[in-house]
Amino acid sequence: MVLVDEPYFDVISNNPYIDEIVLLNRSTSIIGILKIGLILKKRKFDITIDYLANPRSAFLTLIVGSPIRIGLKKRIRRIAYNLLLRNLPGSSPYVADYRLNSLRLLGKNPDGLEMDFYIDADQTVRAQKFLASYKIDLDEKFTTISPISLQKWKLWSFKEFAATADYITTEYRLKTILVGGPGEYHFLMQVKKLMKNEPAAMIEFKDFKTAGYLLSKSCLHIGNDGGLNHLSAAVRTPTITIFGPGDANRWNNNQNPCLIAITKEMSCRHKKCYRKCRFNYECLNALTLADLKAPIDRLLSSFS
Repeated sequence: MVLVDEPYFDVISNNPYIDEIVLLNRSTSIIGILKIGLILKKRKFDITIDYLANPRSAFLTLIVGSPIRIGLKKRIRRIAYNLLLRNLPGSSPYVADYRLNSLRLLGKNPDGLEMDFYIDADQTVRAQKFLASYKIDLDEKFTTISPISLQKWKLWSFKEFAATADYITTEYRLKTILVGGPGEYHFLMQVKKLMKNEPAAMIEFKDFKTAGYLLSKSCLHIGNDGGLNHLSAAVRTPTITIFGPGDANRWNNNQNPCLIAITKEMSCRHKKCYRKCRFNYECLNALTLADLKAPIDRLLSSFS
């Protein structure tokens, strides 16, 4: 059984390895969480793994009361667990690998770091109809770019994104589709205004399945550190992710040569410099198209 917040249901739906999914609502009160916990407690689960370790999930884990409770090392919340996640031999700093230490603590070895993202036949048909409304021919080769982020320390220059899109169009004769999530269309417009070549489409996705379907058809996806880039990696699309002060080793699977993190090392870096930067995120602003050309050329070499 997997418990998940309702907005992220599509991330794990249709997964054949999951027997049951319980949806949680972020607005659920403590009393509501208590009721859910007591219902689950009656089912006597052997193991509970809490990958969030926020106040609500820790409380729920404590109520369920499984004999084995695995969670993150978080101050007071750690009392909800009797096994704490930690770095183990054979694991990397990548956040997915770190959480897979929950299996290693149980004496099991994970079968890889790739996420399984499933799209069923009905969802495929809906995605195809949606994309057809944008006159996208899925038989043609194209690349996707997501120049979006609500965090200024993750938001790469619109000018450089436009230059990147033009470079791909000019050098490889591949169409470029600008993509974003709900309410993010204005990001796409900012890039379009700076492009010399017209994008094939600008799409504001409403659901994960449609976004995942399009990204699975893309030859290459480029974007800021965020959800669409993780989704692109999950559907096995070559992906280039732009990092500013964020930890690229933590949020990118560097073991996969088709998942490339672009970052600029700076002497001023410290553990949480993204919260308060004295230099206006120079590590992000210093990145240009020149830093992307080599990885783009490598990943698109078959189209040269």
